[in-house]
Amino acid sequence: MVETKTYNEKLDRVIEKYSSYLNKVNKIAYKDIFLISNEVLSRNPYSNIFFDKLWSNSSPKKQLTTLVFKSLLKYYTKSICYLFIWILYKVLSYCIQLKYINNNSSGELIIIDGYIITERVLNNNCYADHYFEGLDDILCKRNKDFAYLPIFYKLYKLSPYRVLKFLRILKKSRFNFITEFELISLNEILHLIKYIIVYPFHLIKFVRDIKLNDSIDWLFRESLYESLRCPTLFSYMRYLMGKKLCRINNNIKLISWCEYQATQKNLYKGMHDSIFPKNKIVIYGCQFFIKPSSFVNLNIPEHEKEFGVTPDFILVNGQYYLSKHSNLQYKIGVSIRYKYLFSLNPLLLESSKCLPSVFLPYSLDDSIHLLKFLQKTSLANQKLFIGYHPSANVNSYKKYLLDKWKILKIPAYKMLPNCQIIIATATGVLVEAVSSGISAIVIIDKESVAANPLISLGKGKIWDLVLDEDEFQGIYNKLLDYRQNNFNSILDLGMQYKKLFFQEPTENRIIELFKL
Repeated sequence: MVETKTYNEKLDRVIEKYSSYLNKVNKIAYKDIFLISNEVLSRNPYSNIFFDKLWSNSSPKKQLTTLVFKSLLKYYTKSICYLFIWILYKVLSYCIQLKYINNNSSGELIIIDGYIITERVLNNNCYADHYFEGLDDILCKRNKDFAYLPIFYKLYKLSPYRVLKFLRILKKSRFNFITEFELISLNEILHLIKYIIVYPFHLIKFVRDIKLNDSIDWLFRESLYESLRCPTLFSYMRYLMGKKLCRINNNIKLISWCEYQATQKNLYKGMHDSIFPKNKIVIYGCQFFIKPSSFVNLNIPEHEKEFGVTPDFILVNGQYYLSKHSNLQYKIGVSIRYKYLFSLNPLLLESSKCLPSVFLPYSLDDSIHLLKFLQKTSLANQKLFIGYHPSANVNSYKKYLLDKWKILKIPAYKMLPNCQIIIATATGVLVEAVSSGISAIVIIDKESVAANPLISLGKGKIWDLVLDEDEFQGIYNKLLDYRQNNFNSILDLGMQYKKLFFQEPTENRIIELFKL
């Protein structure tokens, strides 16, 4: 337990150092519109190497000339390739006439901004909104004019044939889509080409102005030069799309899935930059998900409002996430993806079979670590059901599965009612489970950063951390013993979690929240 305490203290210390440093430098960096697309400056610890270097206390490299030249070569090569591929896909979109025409530019247009997992659409041969489930039915019922503004997840890893098939599925859907292929015309393409050319020079100029006083300054400098190899045209494209949207319609209500990454910041910036006195633009940043403390980017800094990159309203999944010391407009939203939690009967869990289930996270590395960890425990020879993230490729895990382990291709909400205890890492399913009165073990990799979404409430009773294989069985037995002898206490802890982290998504609540 001393080791766990030491780990948590280190994690809190590194998160605070990382967050406060980037908040300070972004006050300067975000004055340059081009730097909003940089992944290091986005404060997402999992999209660049800066956080990892702080975590591992790396020694900074001071001679970076070779790194800069290699990064520039990769950046321009990849950016040009992506641009040509994008133009090809734009032609495909034009051929099948995938477009939205708004005939009433003065009437309110509701835009739903979120991700579309391309492989899921192709596998199901249809589109369904898995982020704002049920919102479309409410909007249709109230005769609202609305359209989806999608971020295509892994579209550029598909062949042209599969892209064409994907776009045809969207075309046949009952929903309207406003895509990047429709919004980005020749004028925006020219802006995009200019951006591709000059972005590295803006970043290099910013890096050269950094005062190298401490080790963290050198690590930050190295991380920025390392990030130079990554194309950022698709993030900047969202800025151009935001500006174009507001020229098409001057009365927009944007309901945005807000992970507050570079793509979202650019879209909000574009829309705010396009506002004229007669325009009515309202942006709802919806954080209808579980937020681990290590995902620093999910906490929106107050000072970034002056740069136009923040939503007008930030809607969170439950009262625990309300910011008490911010001038930003925080409100409790709705747990639109967790509706099942409010119909689950926790009393049935007492008689459910004590069969452990494993839930793999979004990260492939974290998933592999979890499976390798379990191979060294008593569960190696037991029957085990395994759930996985919907955007993951299940084939990536197969070689790590033992004979009695079985992957279930069903969503978490269908697996949880049959569990008394789950084992997971870096996934919001942990909070779903505990809120349902299900015990949970969080497996931590000591060498990396743990995205544990649970709080201290109920630790050692309904949930606990495990860092070593040797302590797994003891904690597993301890949680089951407490559960069997204190089931009412388990239910009470589950209710406390549910009140803190979730808000029932009733139709009236959704109508009131978005002023529909």
